[in-house]
Amino acid sequence: MAHAREWQATGSPDKNRGRAAALTAKRSRPESAAADQPPSGIQLEQVVSWVLKVGSYLSVALMLLGIALMVWSSRGTAHTVAMPRIAGLQTLTDTPSGLIRGAERGDPNTIISLGLLALIATPVARVASTVVYFWWKKDRTYLAITSFVLLVLLIGFAVGTSE
Repeated sequence: MAHAREWQATGSPDKNRGRAAALTAKRSRPESAAADQPPSGIQLEQVVSWVLKVGSYLSVALMLLGIALMVWSSRGTAHTVAMPRIAGLQTLTDTPSGLIRGAERGDPNTIISLGLLALIATPVARVASTVVYFWWKKDRTYLAITSFVLLVLLIGFAVGTSE
């Protein structure tokens, strides 16, 4: 309030007050704080948001592409959809190379399955991105926690697909 009155009375703020505030701000911030920040000041929320958006958009785009190919390829004939079993996708293909071959052929069921896999992989990619983020920030506590969560997720996928 006093600062506003001073501005109105003199037409300019007190120059010394601005300098003192800037010096105090510089002293209160440690020099290493800037070195601990990821490139260009990226925050964790931005990283997570970007990963989730890209994963969601990719999965929706693949599933819509698969549905469009299914409609286009059927052209008036009945088309049965082979519903994949999530663990292993045994009804469509048994190997990742089978998924790649099916996608190269433009098989609608395989492309829909790739969309589902992208949707399933999105949360795993989110955890992996936070591992990289905390590694960059040199935050050992959160790095250990997120690495453990990622390890549990990967072991869960490995155990789930082996049954």
